[in-house]
Amino acid sequence: MHISKIKANNFRNFYNLEIDLHDGLNVIVGPNNVGKTNIMRIISFLGSDPNSGSSIEDFNKYILLQELESIKEKPPIIEIEYTIEHDLNFAEEDSAFSKLSNILVFDPITGGLEYKIGDESAHLVAKVELRYEYDYKEIEIYKQEMRNANEFKDVYNALNKLQQNFKWNFYNVTSKEIIDKKFINNIFEIDTIDATRTIDRLTDNSRKYINDKVKDKKIDVFSIKQKITETIQGGLGEVKKEIDNDINEDQNQIGITNGKNKFVSNFFFEGELSDFFKYELEDDTFGFSLPLDHNGLGYNNLIYMRNLLKQKSKNDYNIILLEEPEAHLHPNMQYKLLKYIEDLKEQETEETKIKNQIFITTHSSNITATLNTSSIILLTIDRRCNPPITRSTILSNNYNYEKVKTNFDENLDKKEERIKLLKRGEEHISKFLDVTRSDILFSDKIILVEGIAEKLLLPKFFNTLVNDHISVIELGGINFNYFLPLVFNTNKKILCITDKDIEIINETDEGLELNVDDYNNKRPQIDEMFLHLADKVKVNQQTKFGSTFEKEIFIENYDNGFELLLGLVLPAGYNELIKHKSLVYWDINIDKEIANGRQKKFLKDMINKYIKLYGQVSDKSLVEKMFFTNLFYHYVKDKKGSFALDLFNNVDRINIPTYIKEGIEWLNS
Repeated sequence: MHISKIKANNFRNFYNLEIDLHDGLNVIVGPNNVGKTNIMRIISFLGSDPNSGSSIEDFNKYILLQELESIKEKPPIIEIEYTIEHDLNFAEEDSAFSKLSNILVFDPITGGLEYKIGDESAHLVAKVELRYEYDYKEIEIYKQEMRNANEFKDVYNALNKLQQNFKWNFYNVTSKEIIDKKFINNIFEIDTIDATRTIDRLTDNSRKYINDKVKDKKIDVFSIKQKITETIQGGLGEVKKEIDNDINEDQNQIGITNGKNKFVSNFFFEGELSDFFKYELEDDTFGFSLPLDHNGLGYNNLIYMRNLLKQKSKNDYNIILLEEPEAHLHPNMQYKLLKYIEDLKEQETEETKIKNQIFITTHSSNITATLNTSSIILLTIDRRCNPPITRSTILSNNYNYEKVKTNFDENLDKKEERIKLLKRGEEHISKFLDVTRSDILFSDKIILVEGIAEKLLLPKFFNTLVNDHISVIELGGINFNYFLPLVFNTNKKILCITDKDIEIINETDEGLELNVDDYNNKRPQIDEMFLHLADKVKVNQQTKFGSTFEKEIFIENYDNGFELLLGLVLPAGYNELIKHKSLVYWDINIDKEIANGRQKKFLKDMINKYIKLYGQVSDKSLVEKMFFTNLFYHYVKDKKGSFALDLFNNVDRINIPTYIKEGIEWLNS
């Protein structure tokens, strides 16, 4: 049995949020303040009284502001709907039917229970609605308070004054009747492990676990308590004697004595044995103990989580809510913890099989790097909307053609091709979504680049990228199409900075030739289903006849950075030549300036080819520019990382390529 879907409207930052879930592990990721903790809060309502700790602060302020006029007449409401599903096996003992009996969904046509049924099993679907609503018996008081409310501030103050009349209620979605929260709280056993964890106290789970162990072993607790009492009384006899003497001085005077009885003192042990249980550290070699507060925070976190997770009650359907398990843990311990948690999806005990639906919120790319796409739930928020819209999607759904085809103009001729592309993409992202690339899950704005040079230089070009929470992900030549499904059903925007990969000058048997038309007509290798999403995906390539990032950098800075850029990459023998931006000058002076034989031969061969083309075309300046561009690239192509580092220190002296600037402007629009 598991929660399969949650719908939430007007709760905190959620506006018509719909989130699909599955049994087993659900890892919720996304930027800060996107609502991950709010989802955990919503789930926790199923296991406790929602009215505890709730207030009008739970209303979405944007919606209150948007519906200000109607709220003056009618109280606002928060609506949350839970869908719970279960596969019932008739051959096995199962408490699910009785737990869900009051909220099972009925088919409005047949009147029967809405489940798929076979000879030996049934698929149950149950729904329950939770509303935070005003008590309509007090509606006249509400209207009276709102009569003088004009601005948002006035309305909100009135709501605050009337807060005691708001209450959470569970409803059957079919009959609309209120359901006792005790019935709902009995469906799952829910344990919450929040981000703040301490080991200095015994948890309720541990206390129950210890008491159950004592009971299972049929230990005579009464005899133990008697022995403890006798020991205490013997050890504290002198204290008891002094207290009795003090009592005797007063009891006759104030009338405490009653016939043959008198008031005396004593010591008794009546506590729970578990009150005296604690965990300690023990040295493996010498056996001495250390208090846990001398232990590192990371290991104490592990102990705390292990106790809560492992010492589960023997309820057959459980939910575990775990916030930020990575706290104080180095990457290897995070991997181990996640593997441990995954193994808890089904716990075998002597009596039963405990099924756990586990929810984790995390900001750790170390954790997400180890997960299957089916376990990752992406949350994004579009703050440009009013009210801001939060969206949720299971990552694997974004690679399922049938689930994403409504996002683009479906071309049935390309259906099979796109199904294969998405399948390869999911396989690829599962393998290559490593620690560095997992940042893509936590950012709403993403820049995909091909190489290390762009990865290093873009944050330097635009120093606001970090503050704007924009991630730059280097793909190393990997197909951009594999990562672009991340935009489906999310608010993510992805800018692809990709190379043109076509030369403006081609070499043929007859020599060099200009290729301007082919260059201008070259389009990126991005599937049209992504290009259709112009508000979410943009692909920018070189526009000034560069075929790579490095070439475009040189062309963009040809007028003012010529000597600087050539000086960073060319051998020292070129120092005099680079002072002259002239192909003819280089041709005339090569013998005088270049002493190295290999360099001279290479340069002469290259110049001869360009001099021939130079004499054949009208746009001689373009040929000259491309000669120096390709000479520059010859020396930089095998040391792009080194060049990027050199350029890093000179970034204030160069112009940023236009195609990159335009892309960043779109991303921030």
